[in-house]
Amino acid sequence: MKGDKKKSEVSTVLKWFCSEGCTLASPMDMLNGLIQELNRDGFEIRRSHIFIRTIHPQITVEAYRWYRESHVTAHVLRKYQYESLCQKYPGGQVIRDLMSHGVLESEGFLNSPVCRVAMTGEEFRKRIRPGDEGSDFPIFKQLIADGVTDYLVLPMSFSLGVFNAIFWDTDKADGFARSEINVLRALMPMLTKYFEAHLERQTGRVLLAAYLGQRTSQKVLEGRIKRGDSEEIEAAIWFSDLRVFSNLSNSYEAPEIIEWLNKYFEIGADAVEANKGEVLKFVGDAVLAIFPISKGSSRETVCEAVLQSVSLTHDAMARWNRARVQEQRPELRHGVGLNIGLIQYGNIGASRRLDFTAIGSAVNLASRIEGMCASLGRQTLVSEEFASFCACDLDFAGEHTIKGFAEPQKIYTVANSHS
Repeated sequence: MKGDKKKSEVSTVLKWFCSEGCTLASPMDMLNGLIQELNRDGFEIRRSHIFIRTIHPQITVEAYRWYRESHVTAHVLRKYQYESLCQKYPGGQVIRDLMSHGVLESEGFLNSPVCRVAMTGEEFRKRIRPGDEGSDFPIFKQLIADGVTDYLVLPMSFSLGVFNAIFWDTDKADGFARSEINVLRALMPMLTKYFEAHLERQTGRVLLAAYLGQRTSQKVLEGRIKRGDSEEIEAAIWFSDLRVFSNLSNSYEAPEIIEWLNKYFEIGADAVEANKGEVLKFVGDAVLAIFPISKGSSRETVCEAVLQSVSLTHDAMARWNRARVQEQRPELRHGVGLNIGLIQYGNIGASRRLDFTAIGSAVNLASRIEGMCASLGRQTLVSEEFASFCACDLDFAGEHTIKGFAEPQKIYTVANSHS
């Protein structure tokens, strides 16, 4: 009879997973659905956590935590939360936590059964009985206080040899039956394939966005991958770089220079993205960004958004330089050149090495204008075309001959933007 019960439970849960669970794109929906199926078979799961190491510039762990109704317990790794999302369901809720780098070296993780399983690939089980005072792992004091009677951690072995983990616990009087443990073990190959496929999709999207930008990465995912694929779009163009940075690079150690560059790029990228722009590339100490003009926007509103980004950048640079002076480090100066016009936006490069970028006369002019910031003693210079769509006060900075352009160009600057 015990064998029949085990067979029935396995077939019920596996049937659900194969027919419905594996088709759910959201791991939160899948985990909740799976546990509801298990609990219908009497498992009385109180809590389950899935722990996956990932590849991301800011995130090292993606975790999914299921709780029965309102039985949410304190998260010992909360200080490493990069982002958290909660989804409630009838009878339970799932929390997705994205954990920042450093969590794998934290005391809370290193002193946990999940760490042991994730590092060794060997399962861990602890049956908790009345009178138990805990174990070598600090978490068991909380489990005992919560009335947990059984705790099981199973490894998820991905194809690249990386071990992740999932744990289940229950508070029913006798803990998990042997047949129930076998069901949970039988589920692991399918759960492993599901989450490995999820991680591969997630990693592809994340890395494309990190290296190409959100808008550009979406173009690539939509199939814009052939060399020469491009489109003509209208956009405001931002070109900025640090002044005399080459001289500083020769005077300071490389790790410090990289730290400064990262901070500068972060300041610019945050300001651009805050106003619906997109950084296309970092070139040396320079930033190229675009603010596309879509059907729902006007040139005036886009230019206003660009100037808001410029203001945010200058303010952040001023704060950073005040801190740098206190640290007895050199102040860093930069310039921003702005233009608006038609650009070619798409794939260029060699057959085996492509770059998704923006090219055209409008981009070239923005770059040339930025190069004049130092000689004119201004932080921000804009083209005549860009200036024509600005509602704010601009100062005329003269008519200048610019390399690559037959006619002299009228240049303007934002009022009070002296270096």
